[in-house]
Amino acid sequence: MLTNNSIKKITQHVHTLCIQWQDDDESTYHYIWLRDNDQRTQISIGQQSNDTFNIPLTIQPVEISVGNDLKILWSDQHSSHIDFAWLRKNSYSSLQKGIKHLAPKLWLSDYFTQESMHFSYPSLCDDKVIMREMLQHLQDYGFAVLDRVPIKNAMVMEVLKLFGYPIETHHNKMWEIKVISNSEDLGDTNKTLPGHIDQPYRHSAPTMTLLHVLSNNVSGGQSTLVDGFALAEALRKDHPAAFKLLSSTPVTYRYHDEKTILQHESTIIQLNARDEVVQVRMNPFSIQPFYTAPEHMLDFYAAYQTFGQLMESDTYKLTMKLAAGHLLIMDNTRILHGRLGYDSAEGERLLQGCFSKQEDFWSKLAVLKRSS
Repeated sequence: MLTNNSIKKITQHVHTLCIQWQDDDESTYHYIWLRDNDQRTQISIGQQSNDTFNIPLTIQPVEISVGNDLKILWSDQHSSHIDFAWLRKNSYSSLQKGIKHLAPKLWLSDYFTQESMHFSYPSLCDDKVIMREMLQHLQDYGFAVLDRVPIKNAMVMEVLKLFGYPIETHHNKMWEIKVISNSEDLGDTNKTLPGHIDQPYRHSAPTMTLLHVLSNNVSGGQSTLVDGFALAEALRKDHPAAFKLLSSTPVTYRYHDEKTILQHESTIIQLNARDEVVQVRMNPFSIQPFYTAPEHMLDFYAAYQTFGQLMESDTYKLTMKLAAGHLLIMDNTRILHGRLGYDSAEGERLLQGCFSKQEDFWSKLAVLKRSS
C-alpha cells in the first residue's frame, strides 16, 4: 500500500499538481481532474455522484496536506480525500511515456509446449488458482485449451457458465461443426479453412469463441491458430505500407441465407487512439469485393496477400490435433483460427460451440485476482 512515505516531493503549479514518487517517477494531475475524482463521491459499485459538468475549469486548491491520503481543500469549499495507491495507478502521465495497459503477449507458432497451453477442466473447477492461471493465459495469449472435459451433449454451455453468458445469433446459442451434405457453409464441410475470426459481418462480432470436441477420429482435421496481433505488428515493422492500408481501408463482410442478411464494414486491422492493435477482422470467405480508389487497388491487393501469406506460413500458424474431451477457448478479436482438410469417410469429426463476451471472462479474472 502506498503511503505518504511513498512521496518524495509535491509541487504546485498554476493548473496542476506534480507528485515525485520515491522511485523518482513523476505524475502530473490537473486540479480539475483531482477535484473530479474525489473518492468520497464514488459509490462502491464503481459509479460516482460528482457533477463533472459544473466543476470550474479554473478550480484551485486552498490547502493541500499529506497524511494517510492526499487531502485537498478547494476554492469552492469542497474537501477531497484521494488514496495514494489509486493516484499512482491512475496516473495519466504514463500515457506520454508509452506505457501500455494489459499489453498482450505476442507469440509465434513455436512458442508453446503442449503442457503450457493445456489446463485440466476438473482441476480448474476445484481450484481458483488454476482458474485464475487459465484466464490469465487466455488474456495474455488469446487462447487456452481445456482437457478432460466430459464428452456429452451441450457440455460447452456448462463450461461457459464458469466464465460468462452465451450470445444467441442466427446459429442459436449453441451450434455444431460437422459435415453436412450439400451445405453452403464452409464450416460444415471437410475442406481446409484458412485463418479467420467468426462472424465479422456483425457490427458487434462475438469476442469469445468456445469449441468443444465430442469426436475427432479422422486423419487430418487439425486445428490452426494464428496470433493476429503478432502478425499485425510484424506487418507494421516489416511492411509499413501494407500495415497502413490494412488499418485504414475499410472492407465489407457479408452473410446471407433465406432468413438472414448481415453486413458490416471495417478495416482488417483496427487501432485505438494510442495506435495499438485492438482487433484483427480477417475472414477470407465472408469478405466482399474491395472498393478503394483505382490508384490504390493493386497496392491494397498486395497488402492483403502479404497478410494472408504470413497468416498461412509455418512461422505464425500453430497446428494441433484436438481430441475428444478438449475444449478450445479463443479471443475472437485476436486469434485467427482455421482447420486442415480431412477425409470424412474415415470417421467423425464433431464439435459443439458457442459465443460469449470477452468482458465477462476478464471480469471473472479481475475478481479472482482481487480475492487472491
